[in-house]
Amino acid sequence: MFEEEIERAVRYLHEAEKTLDLAKSGPVSPKKEEKKPEPKKKKEQADPKKQEQPQVSAKAPKATSYVDSLRNQKVIAMRKSDGFYCAGVVVKTTDHKHAIVDFYDDSHQKTTSNYIILIGGATSRPKLRPGDYVLARKIRNASHEIYVPGVLLTDTLDESSDLKHYTVLLYDETSLTVLRKDLIKISKSRFALTCKAIREGRKGKAAYASDDENRDSDGDKRKKR
Repeated sequence: MFEEEIERAVRYLHEAEKTLDLAKSGPVSPKKEEKKPEPKKKKEQADPKKQEQPQVSAKAPKATSYVDSLRNQKVIAMRKSDGFYCAGVVVKTTDHKHAIVDFYDDSHQKTTSNYIILIGGATSRPKLRPGDYVLARKIRNASHEIYVPGVLLTDTLDESSDLKHYTVLLYDETSLTVLRKDLIKISKSRFALTCKAIREGRKGKAAYASDDENRDSDGDKRKKR
């Protein structure tokens, strides 16, 4: 009997020690549930309606139309038949290099813009000195006037620009006395080109050829070759 009591006491003691150990270590926390990884979402299929539309390239700006600035302007233009500059009015410009001119003698022609000089409106009137190259207005008859190349020789002592007279030595070695308003100052190169055009006109040739005519003549030469 006594031995059984001793064994029971030892058993109780062991159980008490276990209980004490558990108390010191603290309450046992429940095991955390492991989160299962969420399955990866499948890529959303591209919706054709939501797809970005291709960007439309910006339209190039329209080229500005050519401004016909010479239309209805009073000018003098070199006439192809004789090389003289004659007064007239620009009917229209066909492009940047050519214009249709109606002369006051009822003739008209397509003229290269290099051979057109404005005389109407607010045109400049530079001071003239002896030795300057000019185009002098010369009246042939009541309805026909031309501008001929020359070199300024002398002027009168009158300082009034409207009444001052100028003596000009013309291309044919004749002299002409005119007012300031009848003179147009030009460059040496234009003077030489005008004299050459007059000589060609006297030979029965065209004073000058337009760009179109030059291309045609070059094409004819190639064909002959």
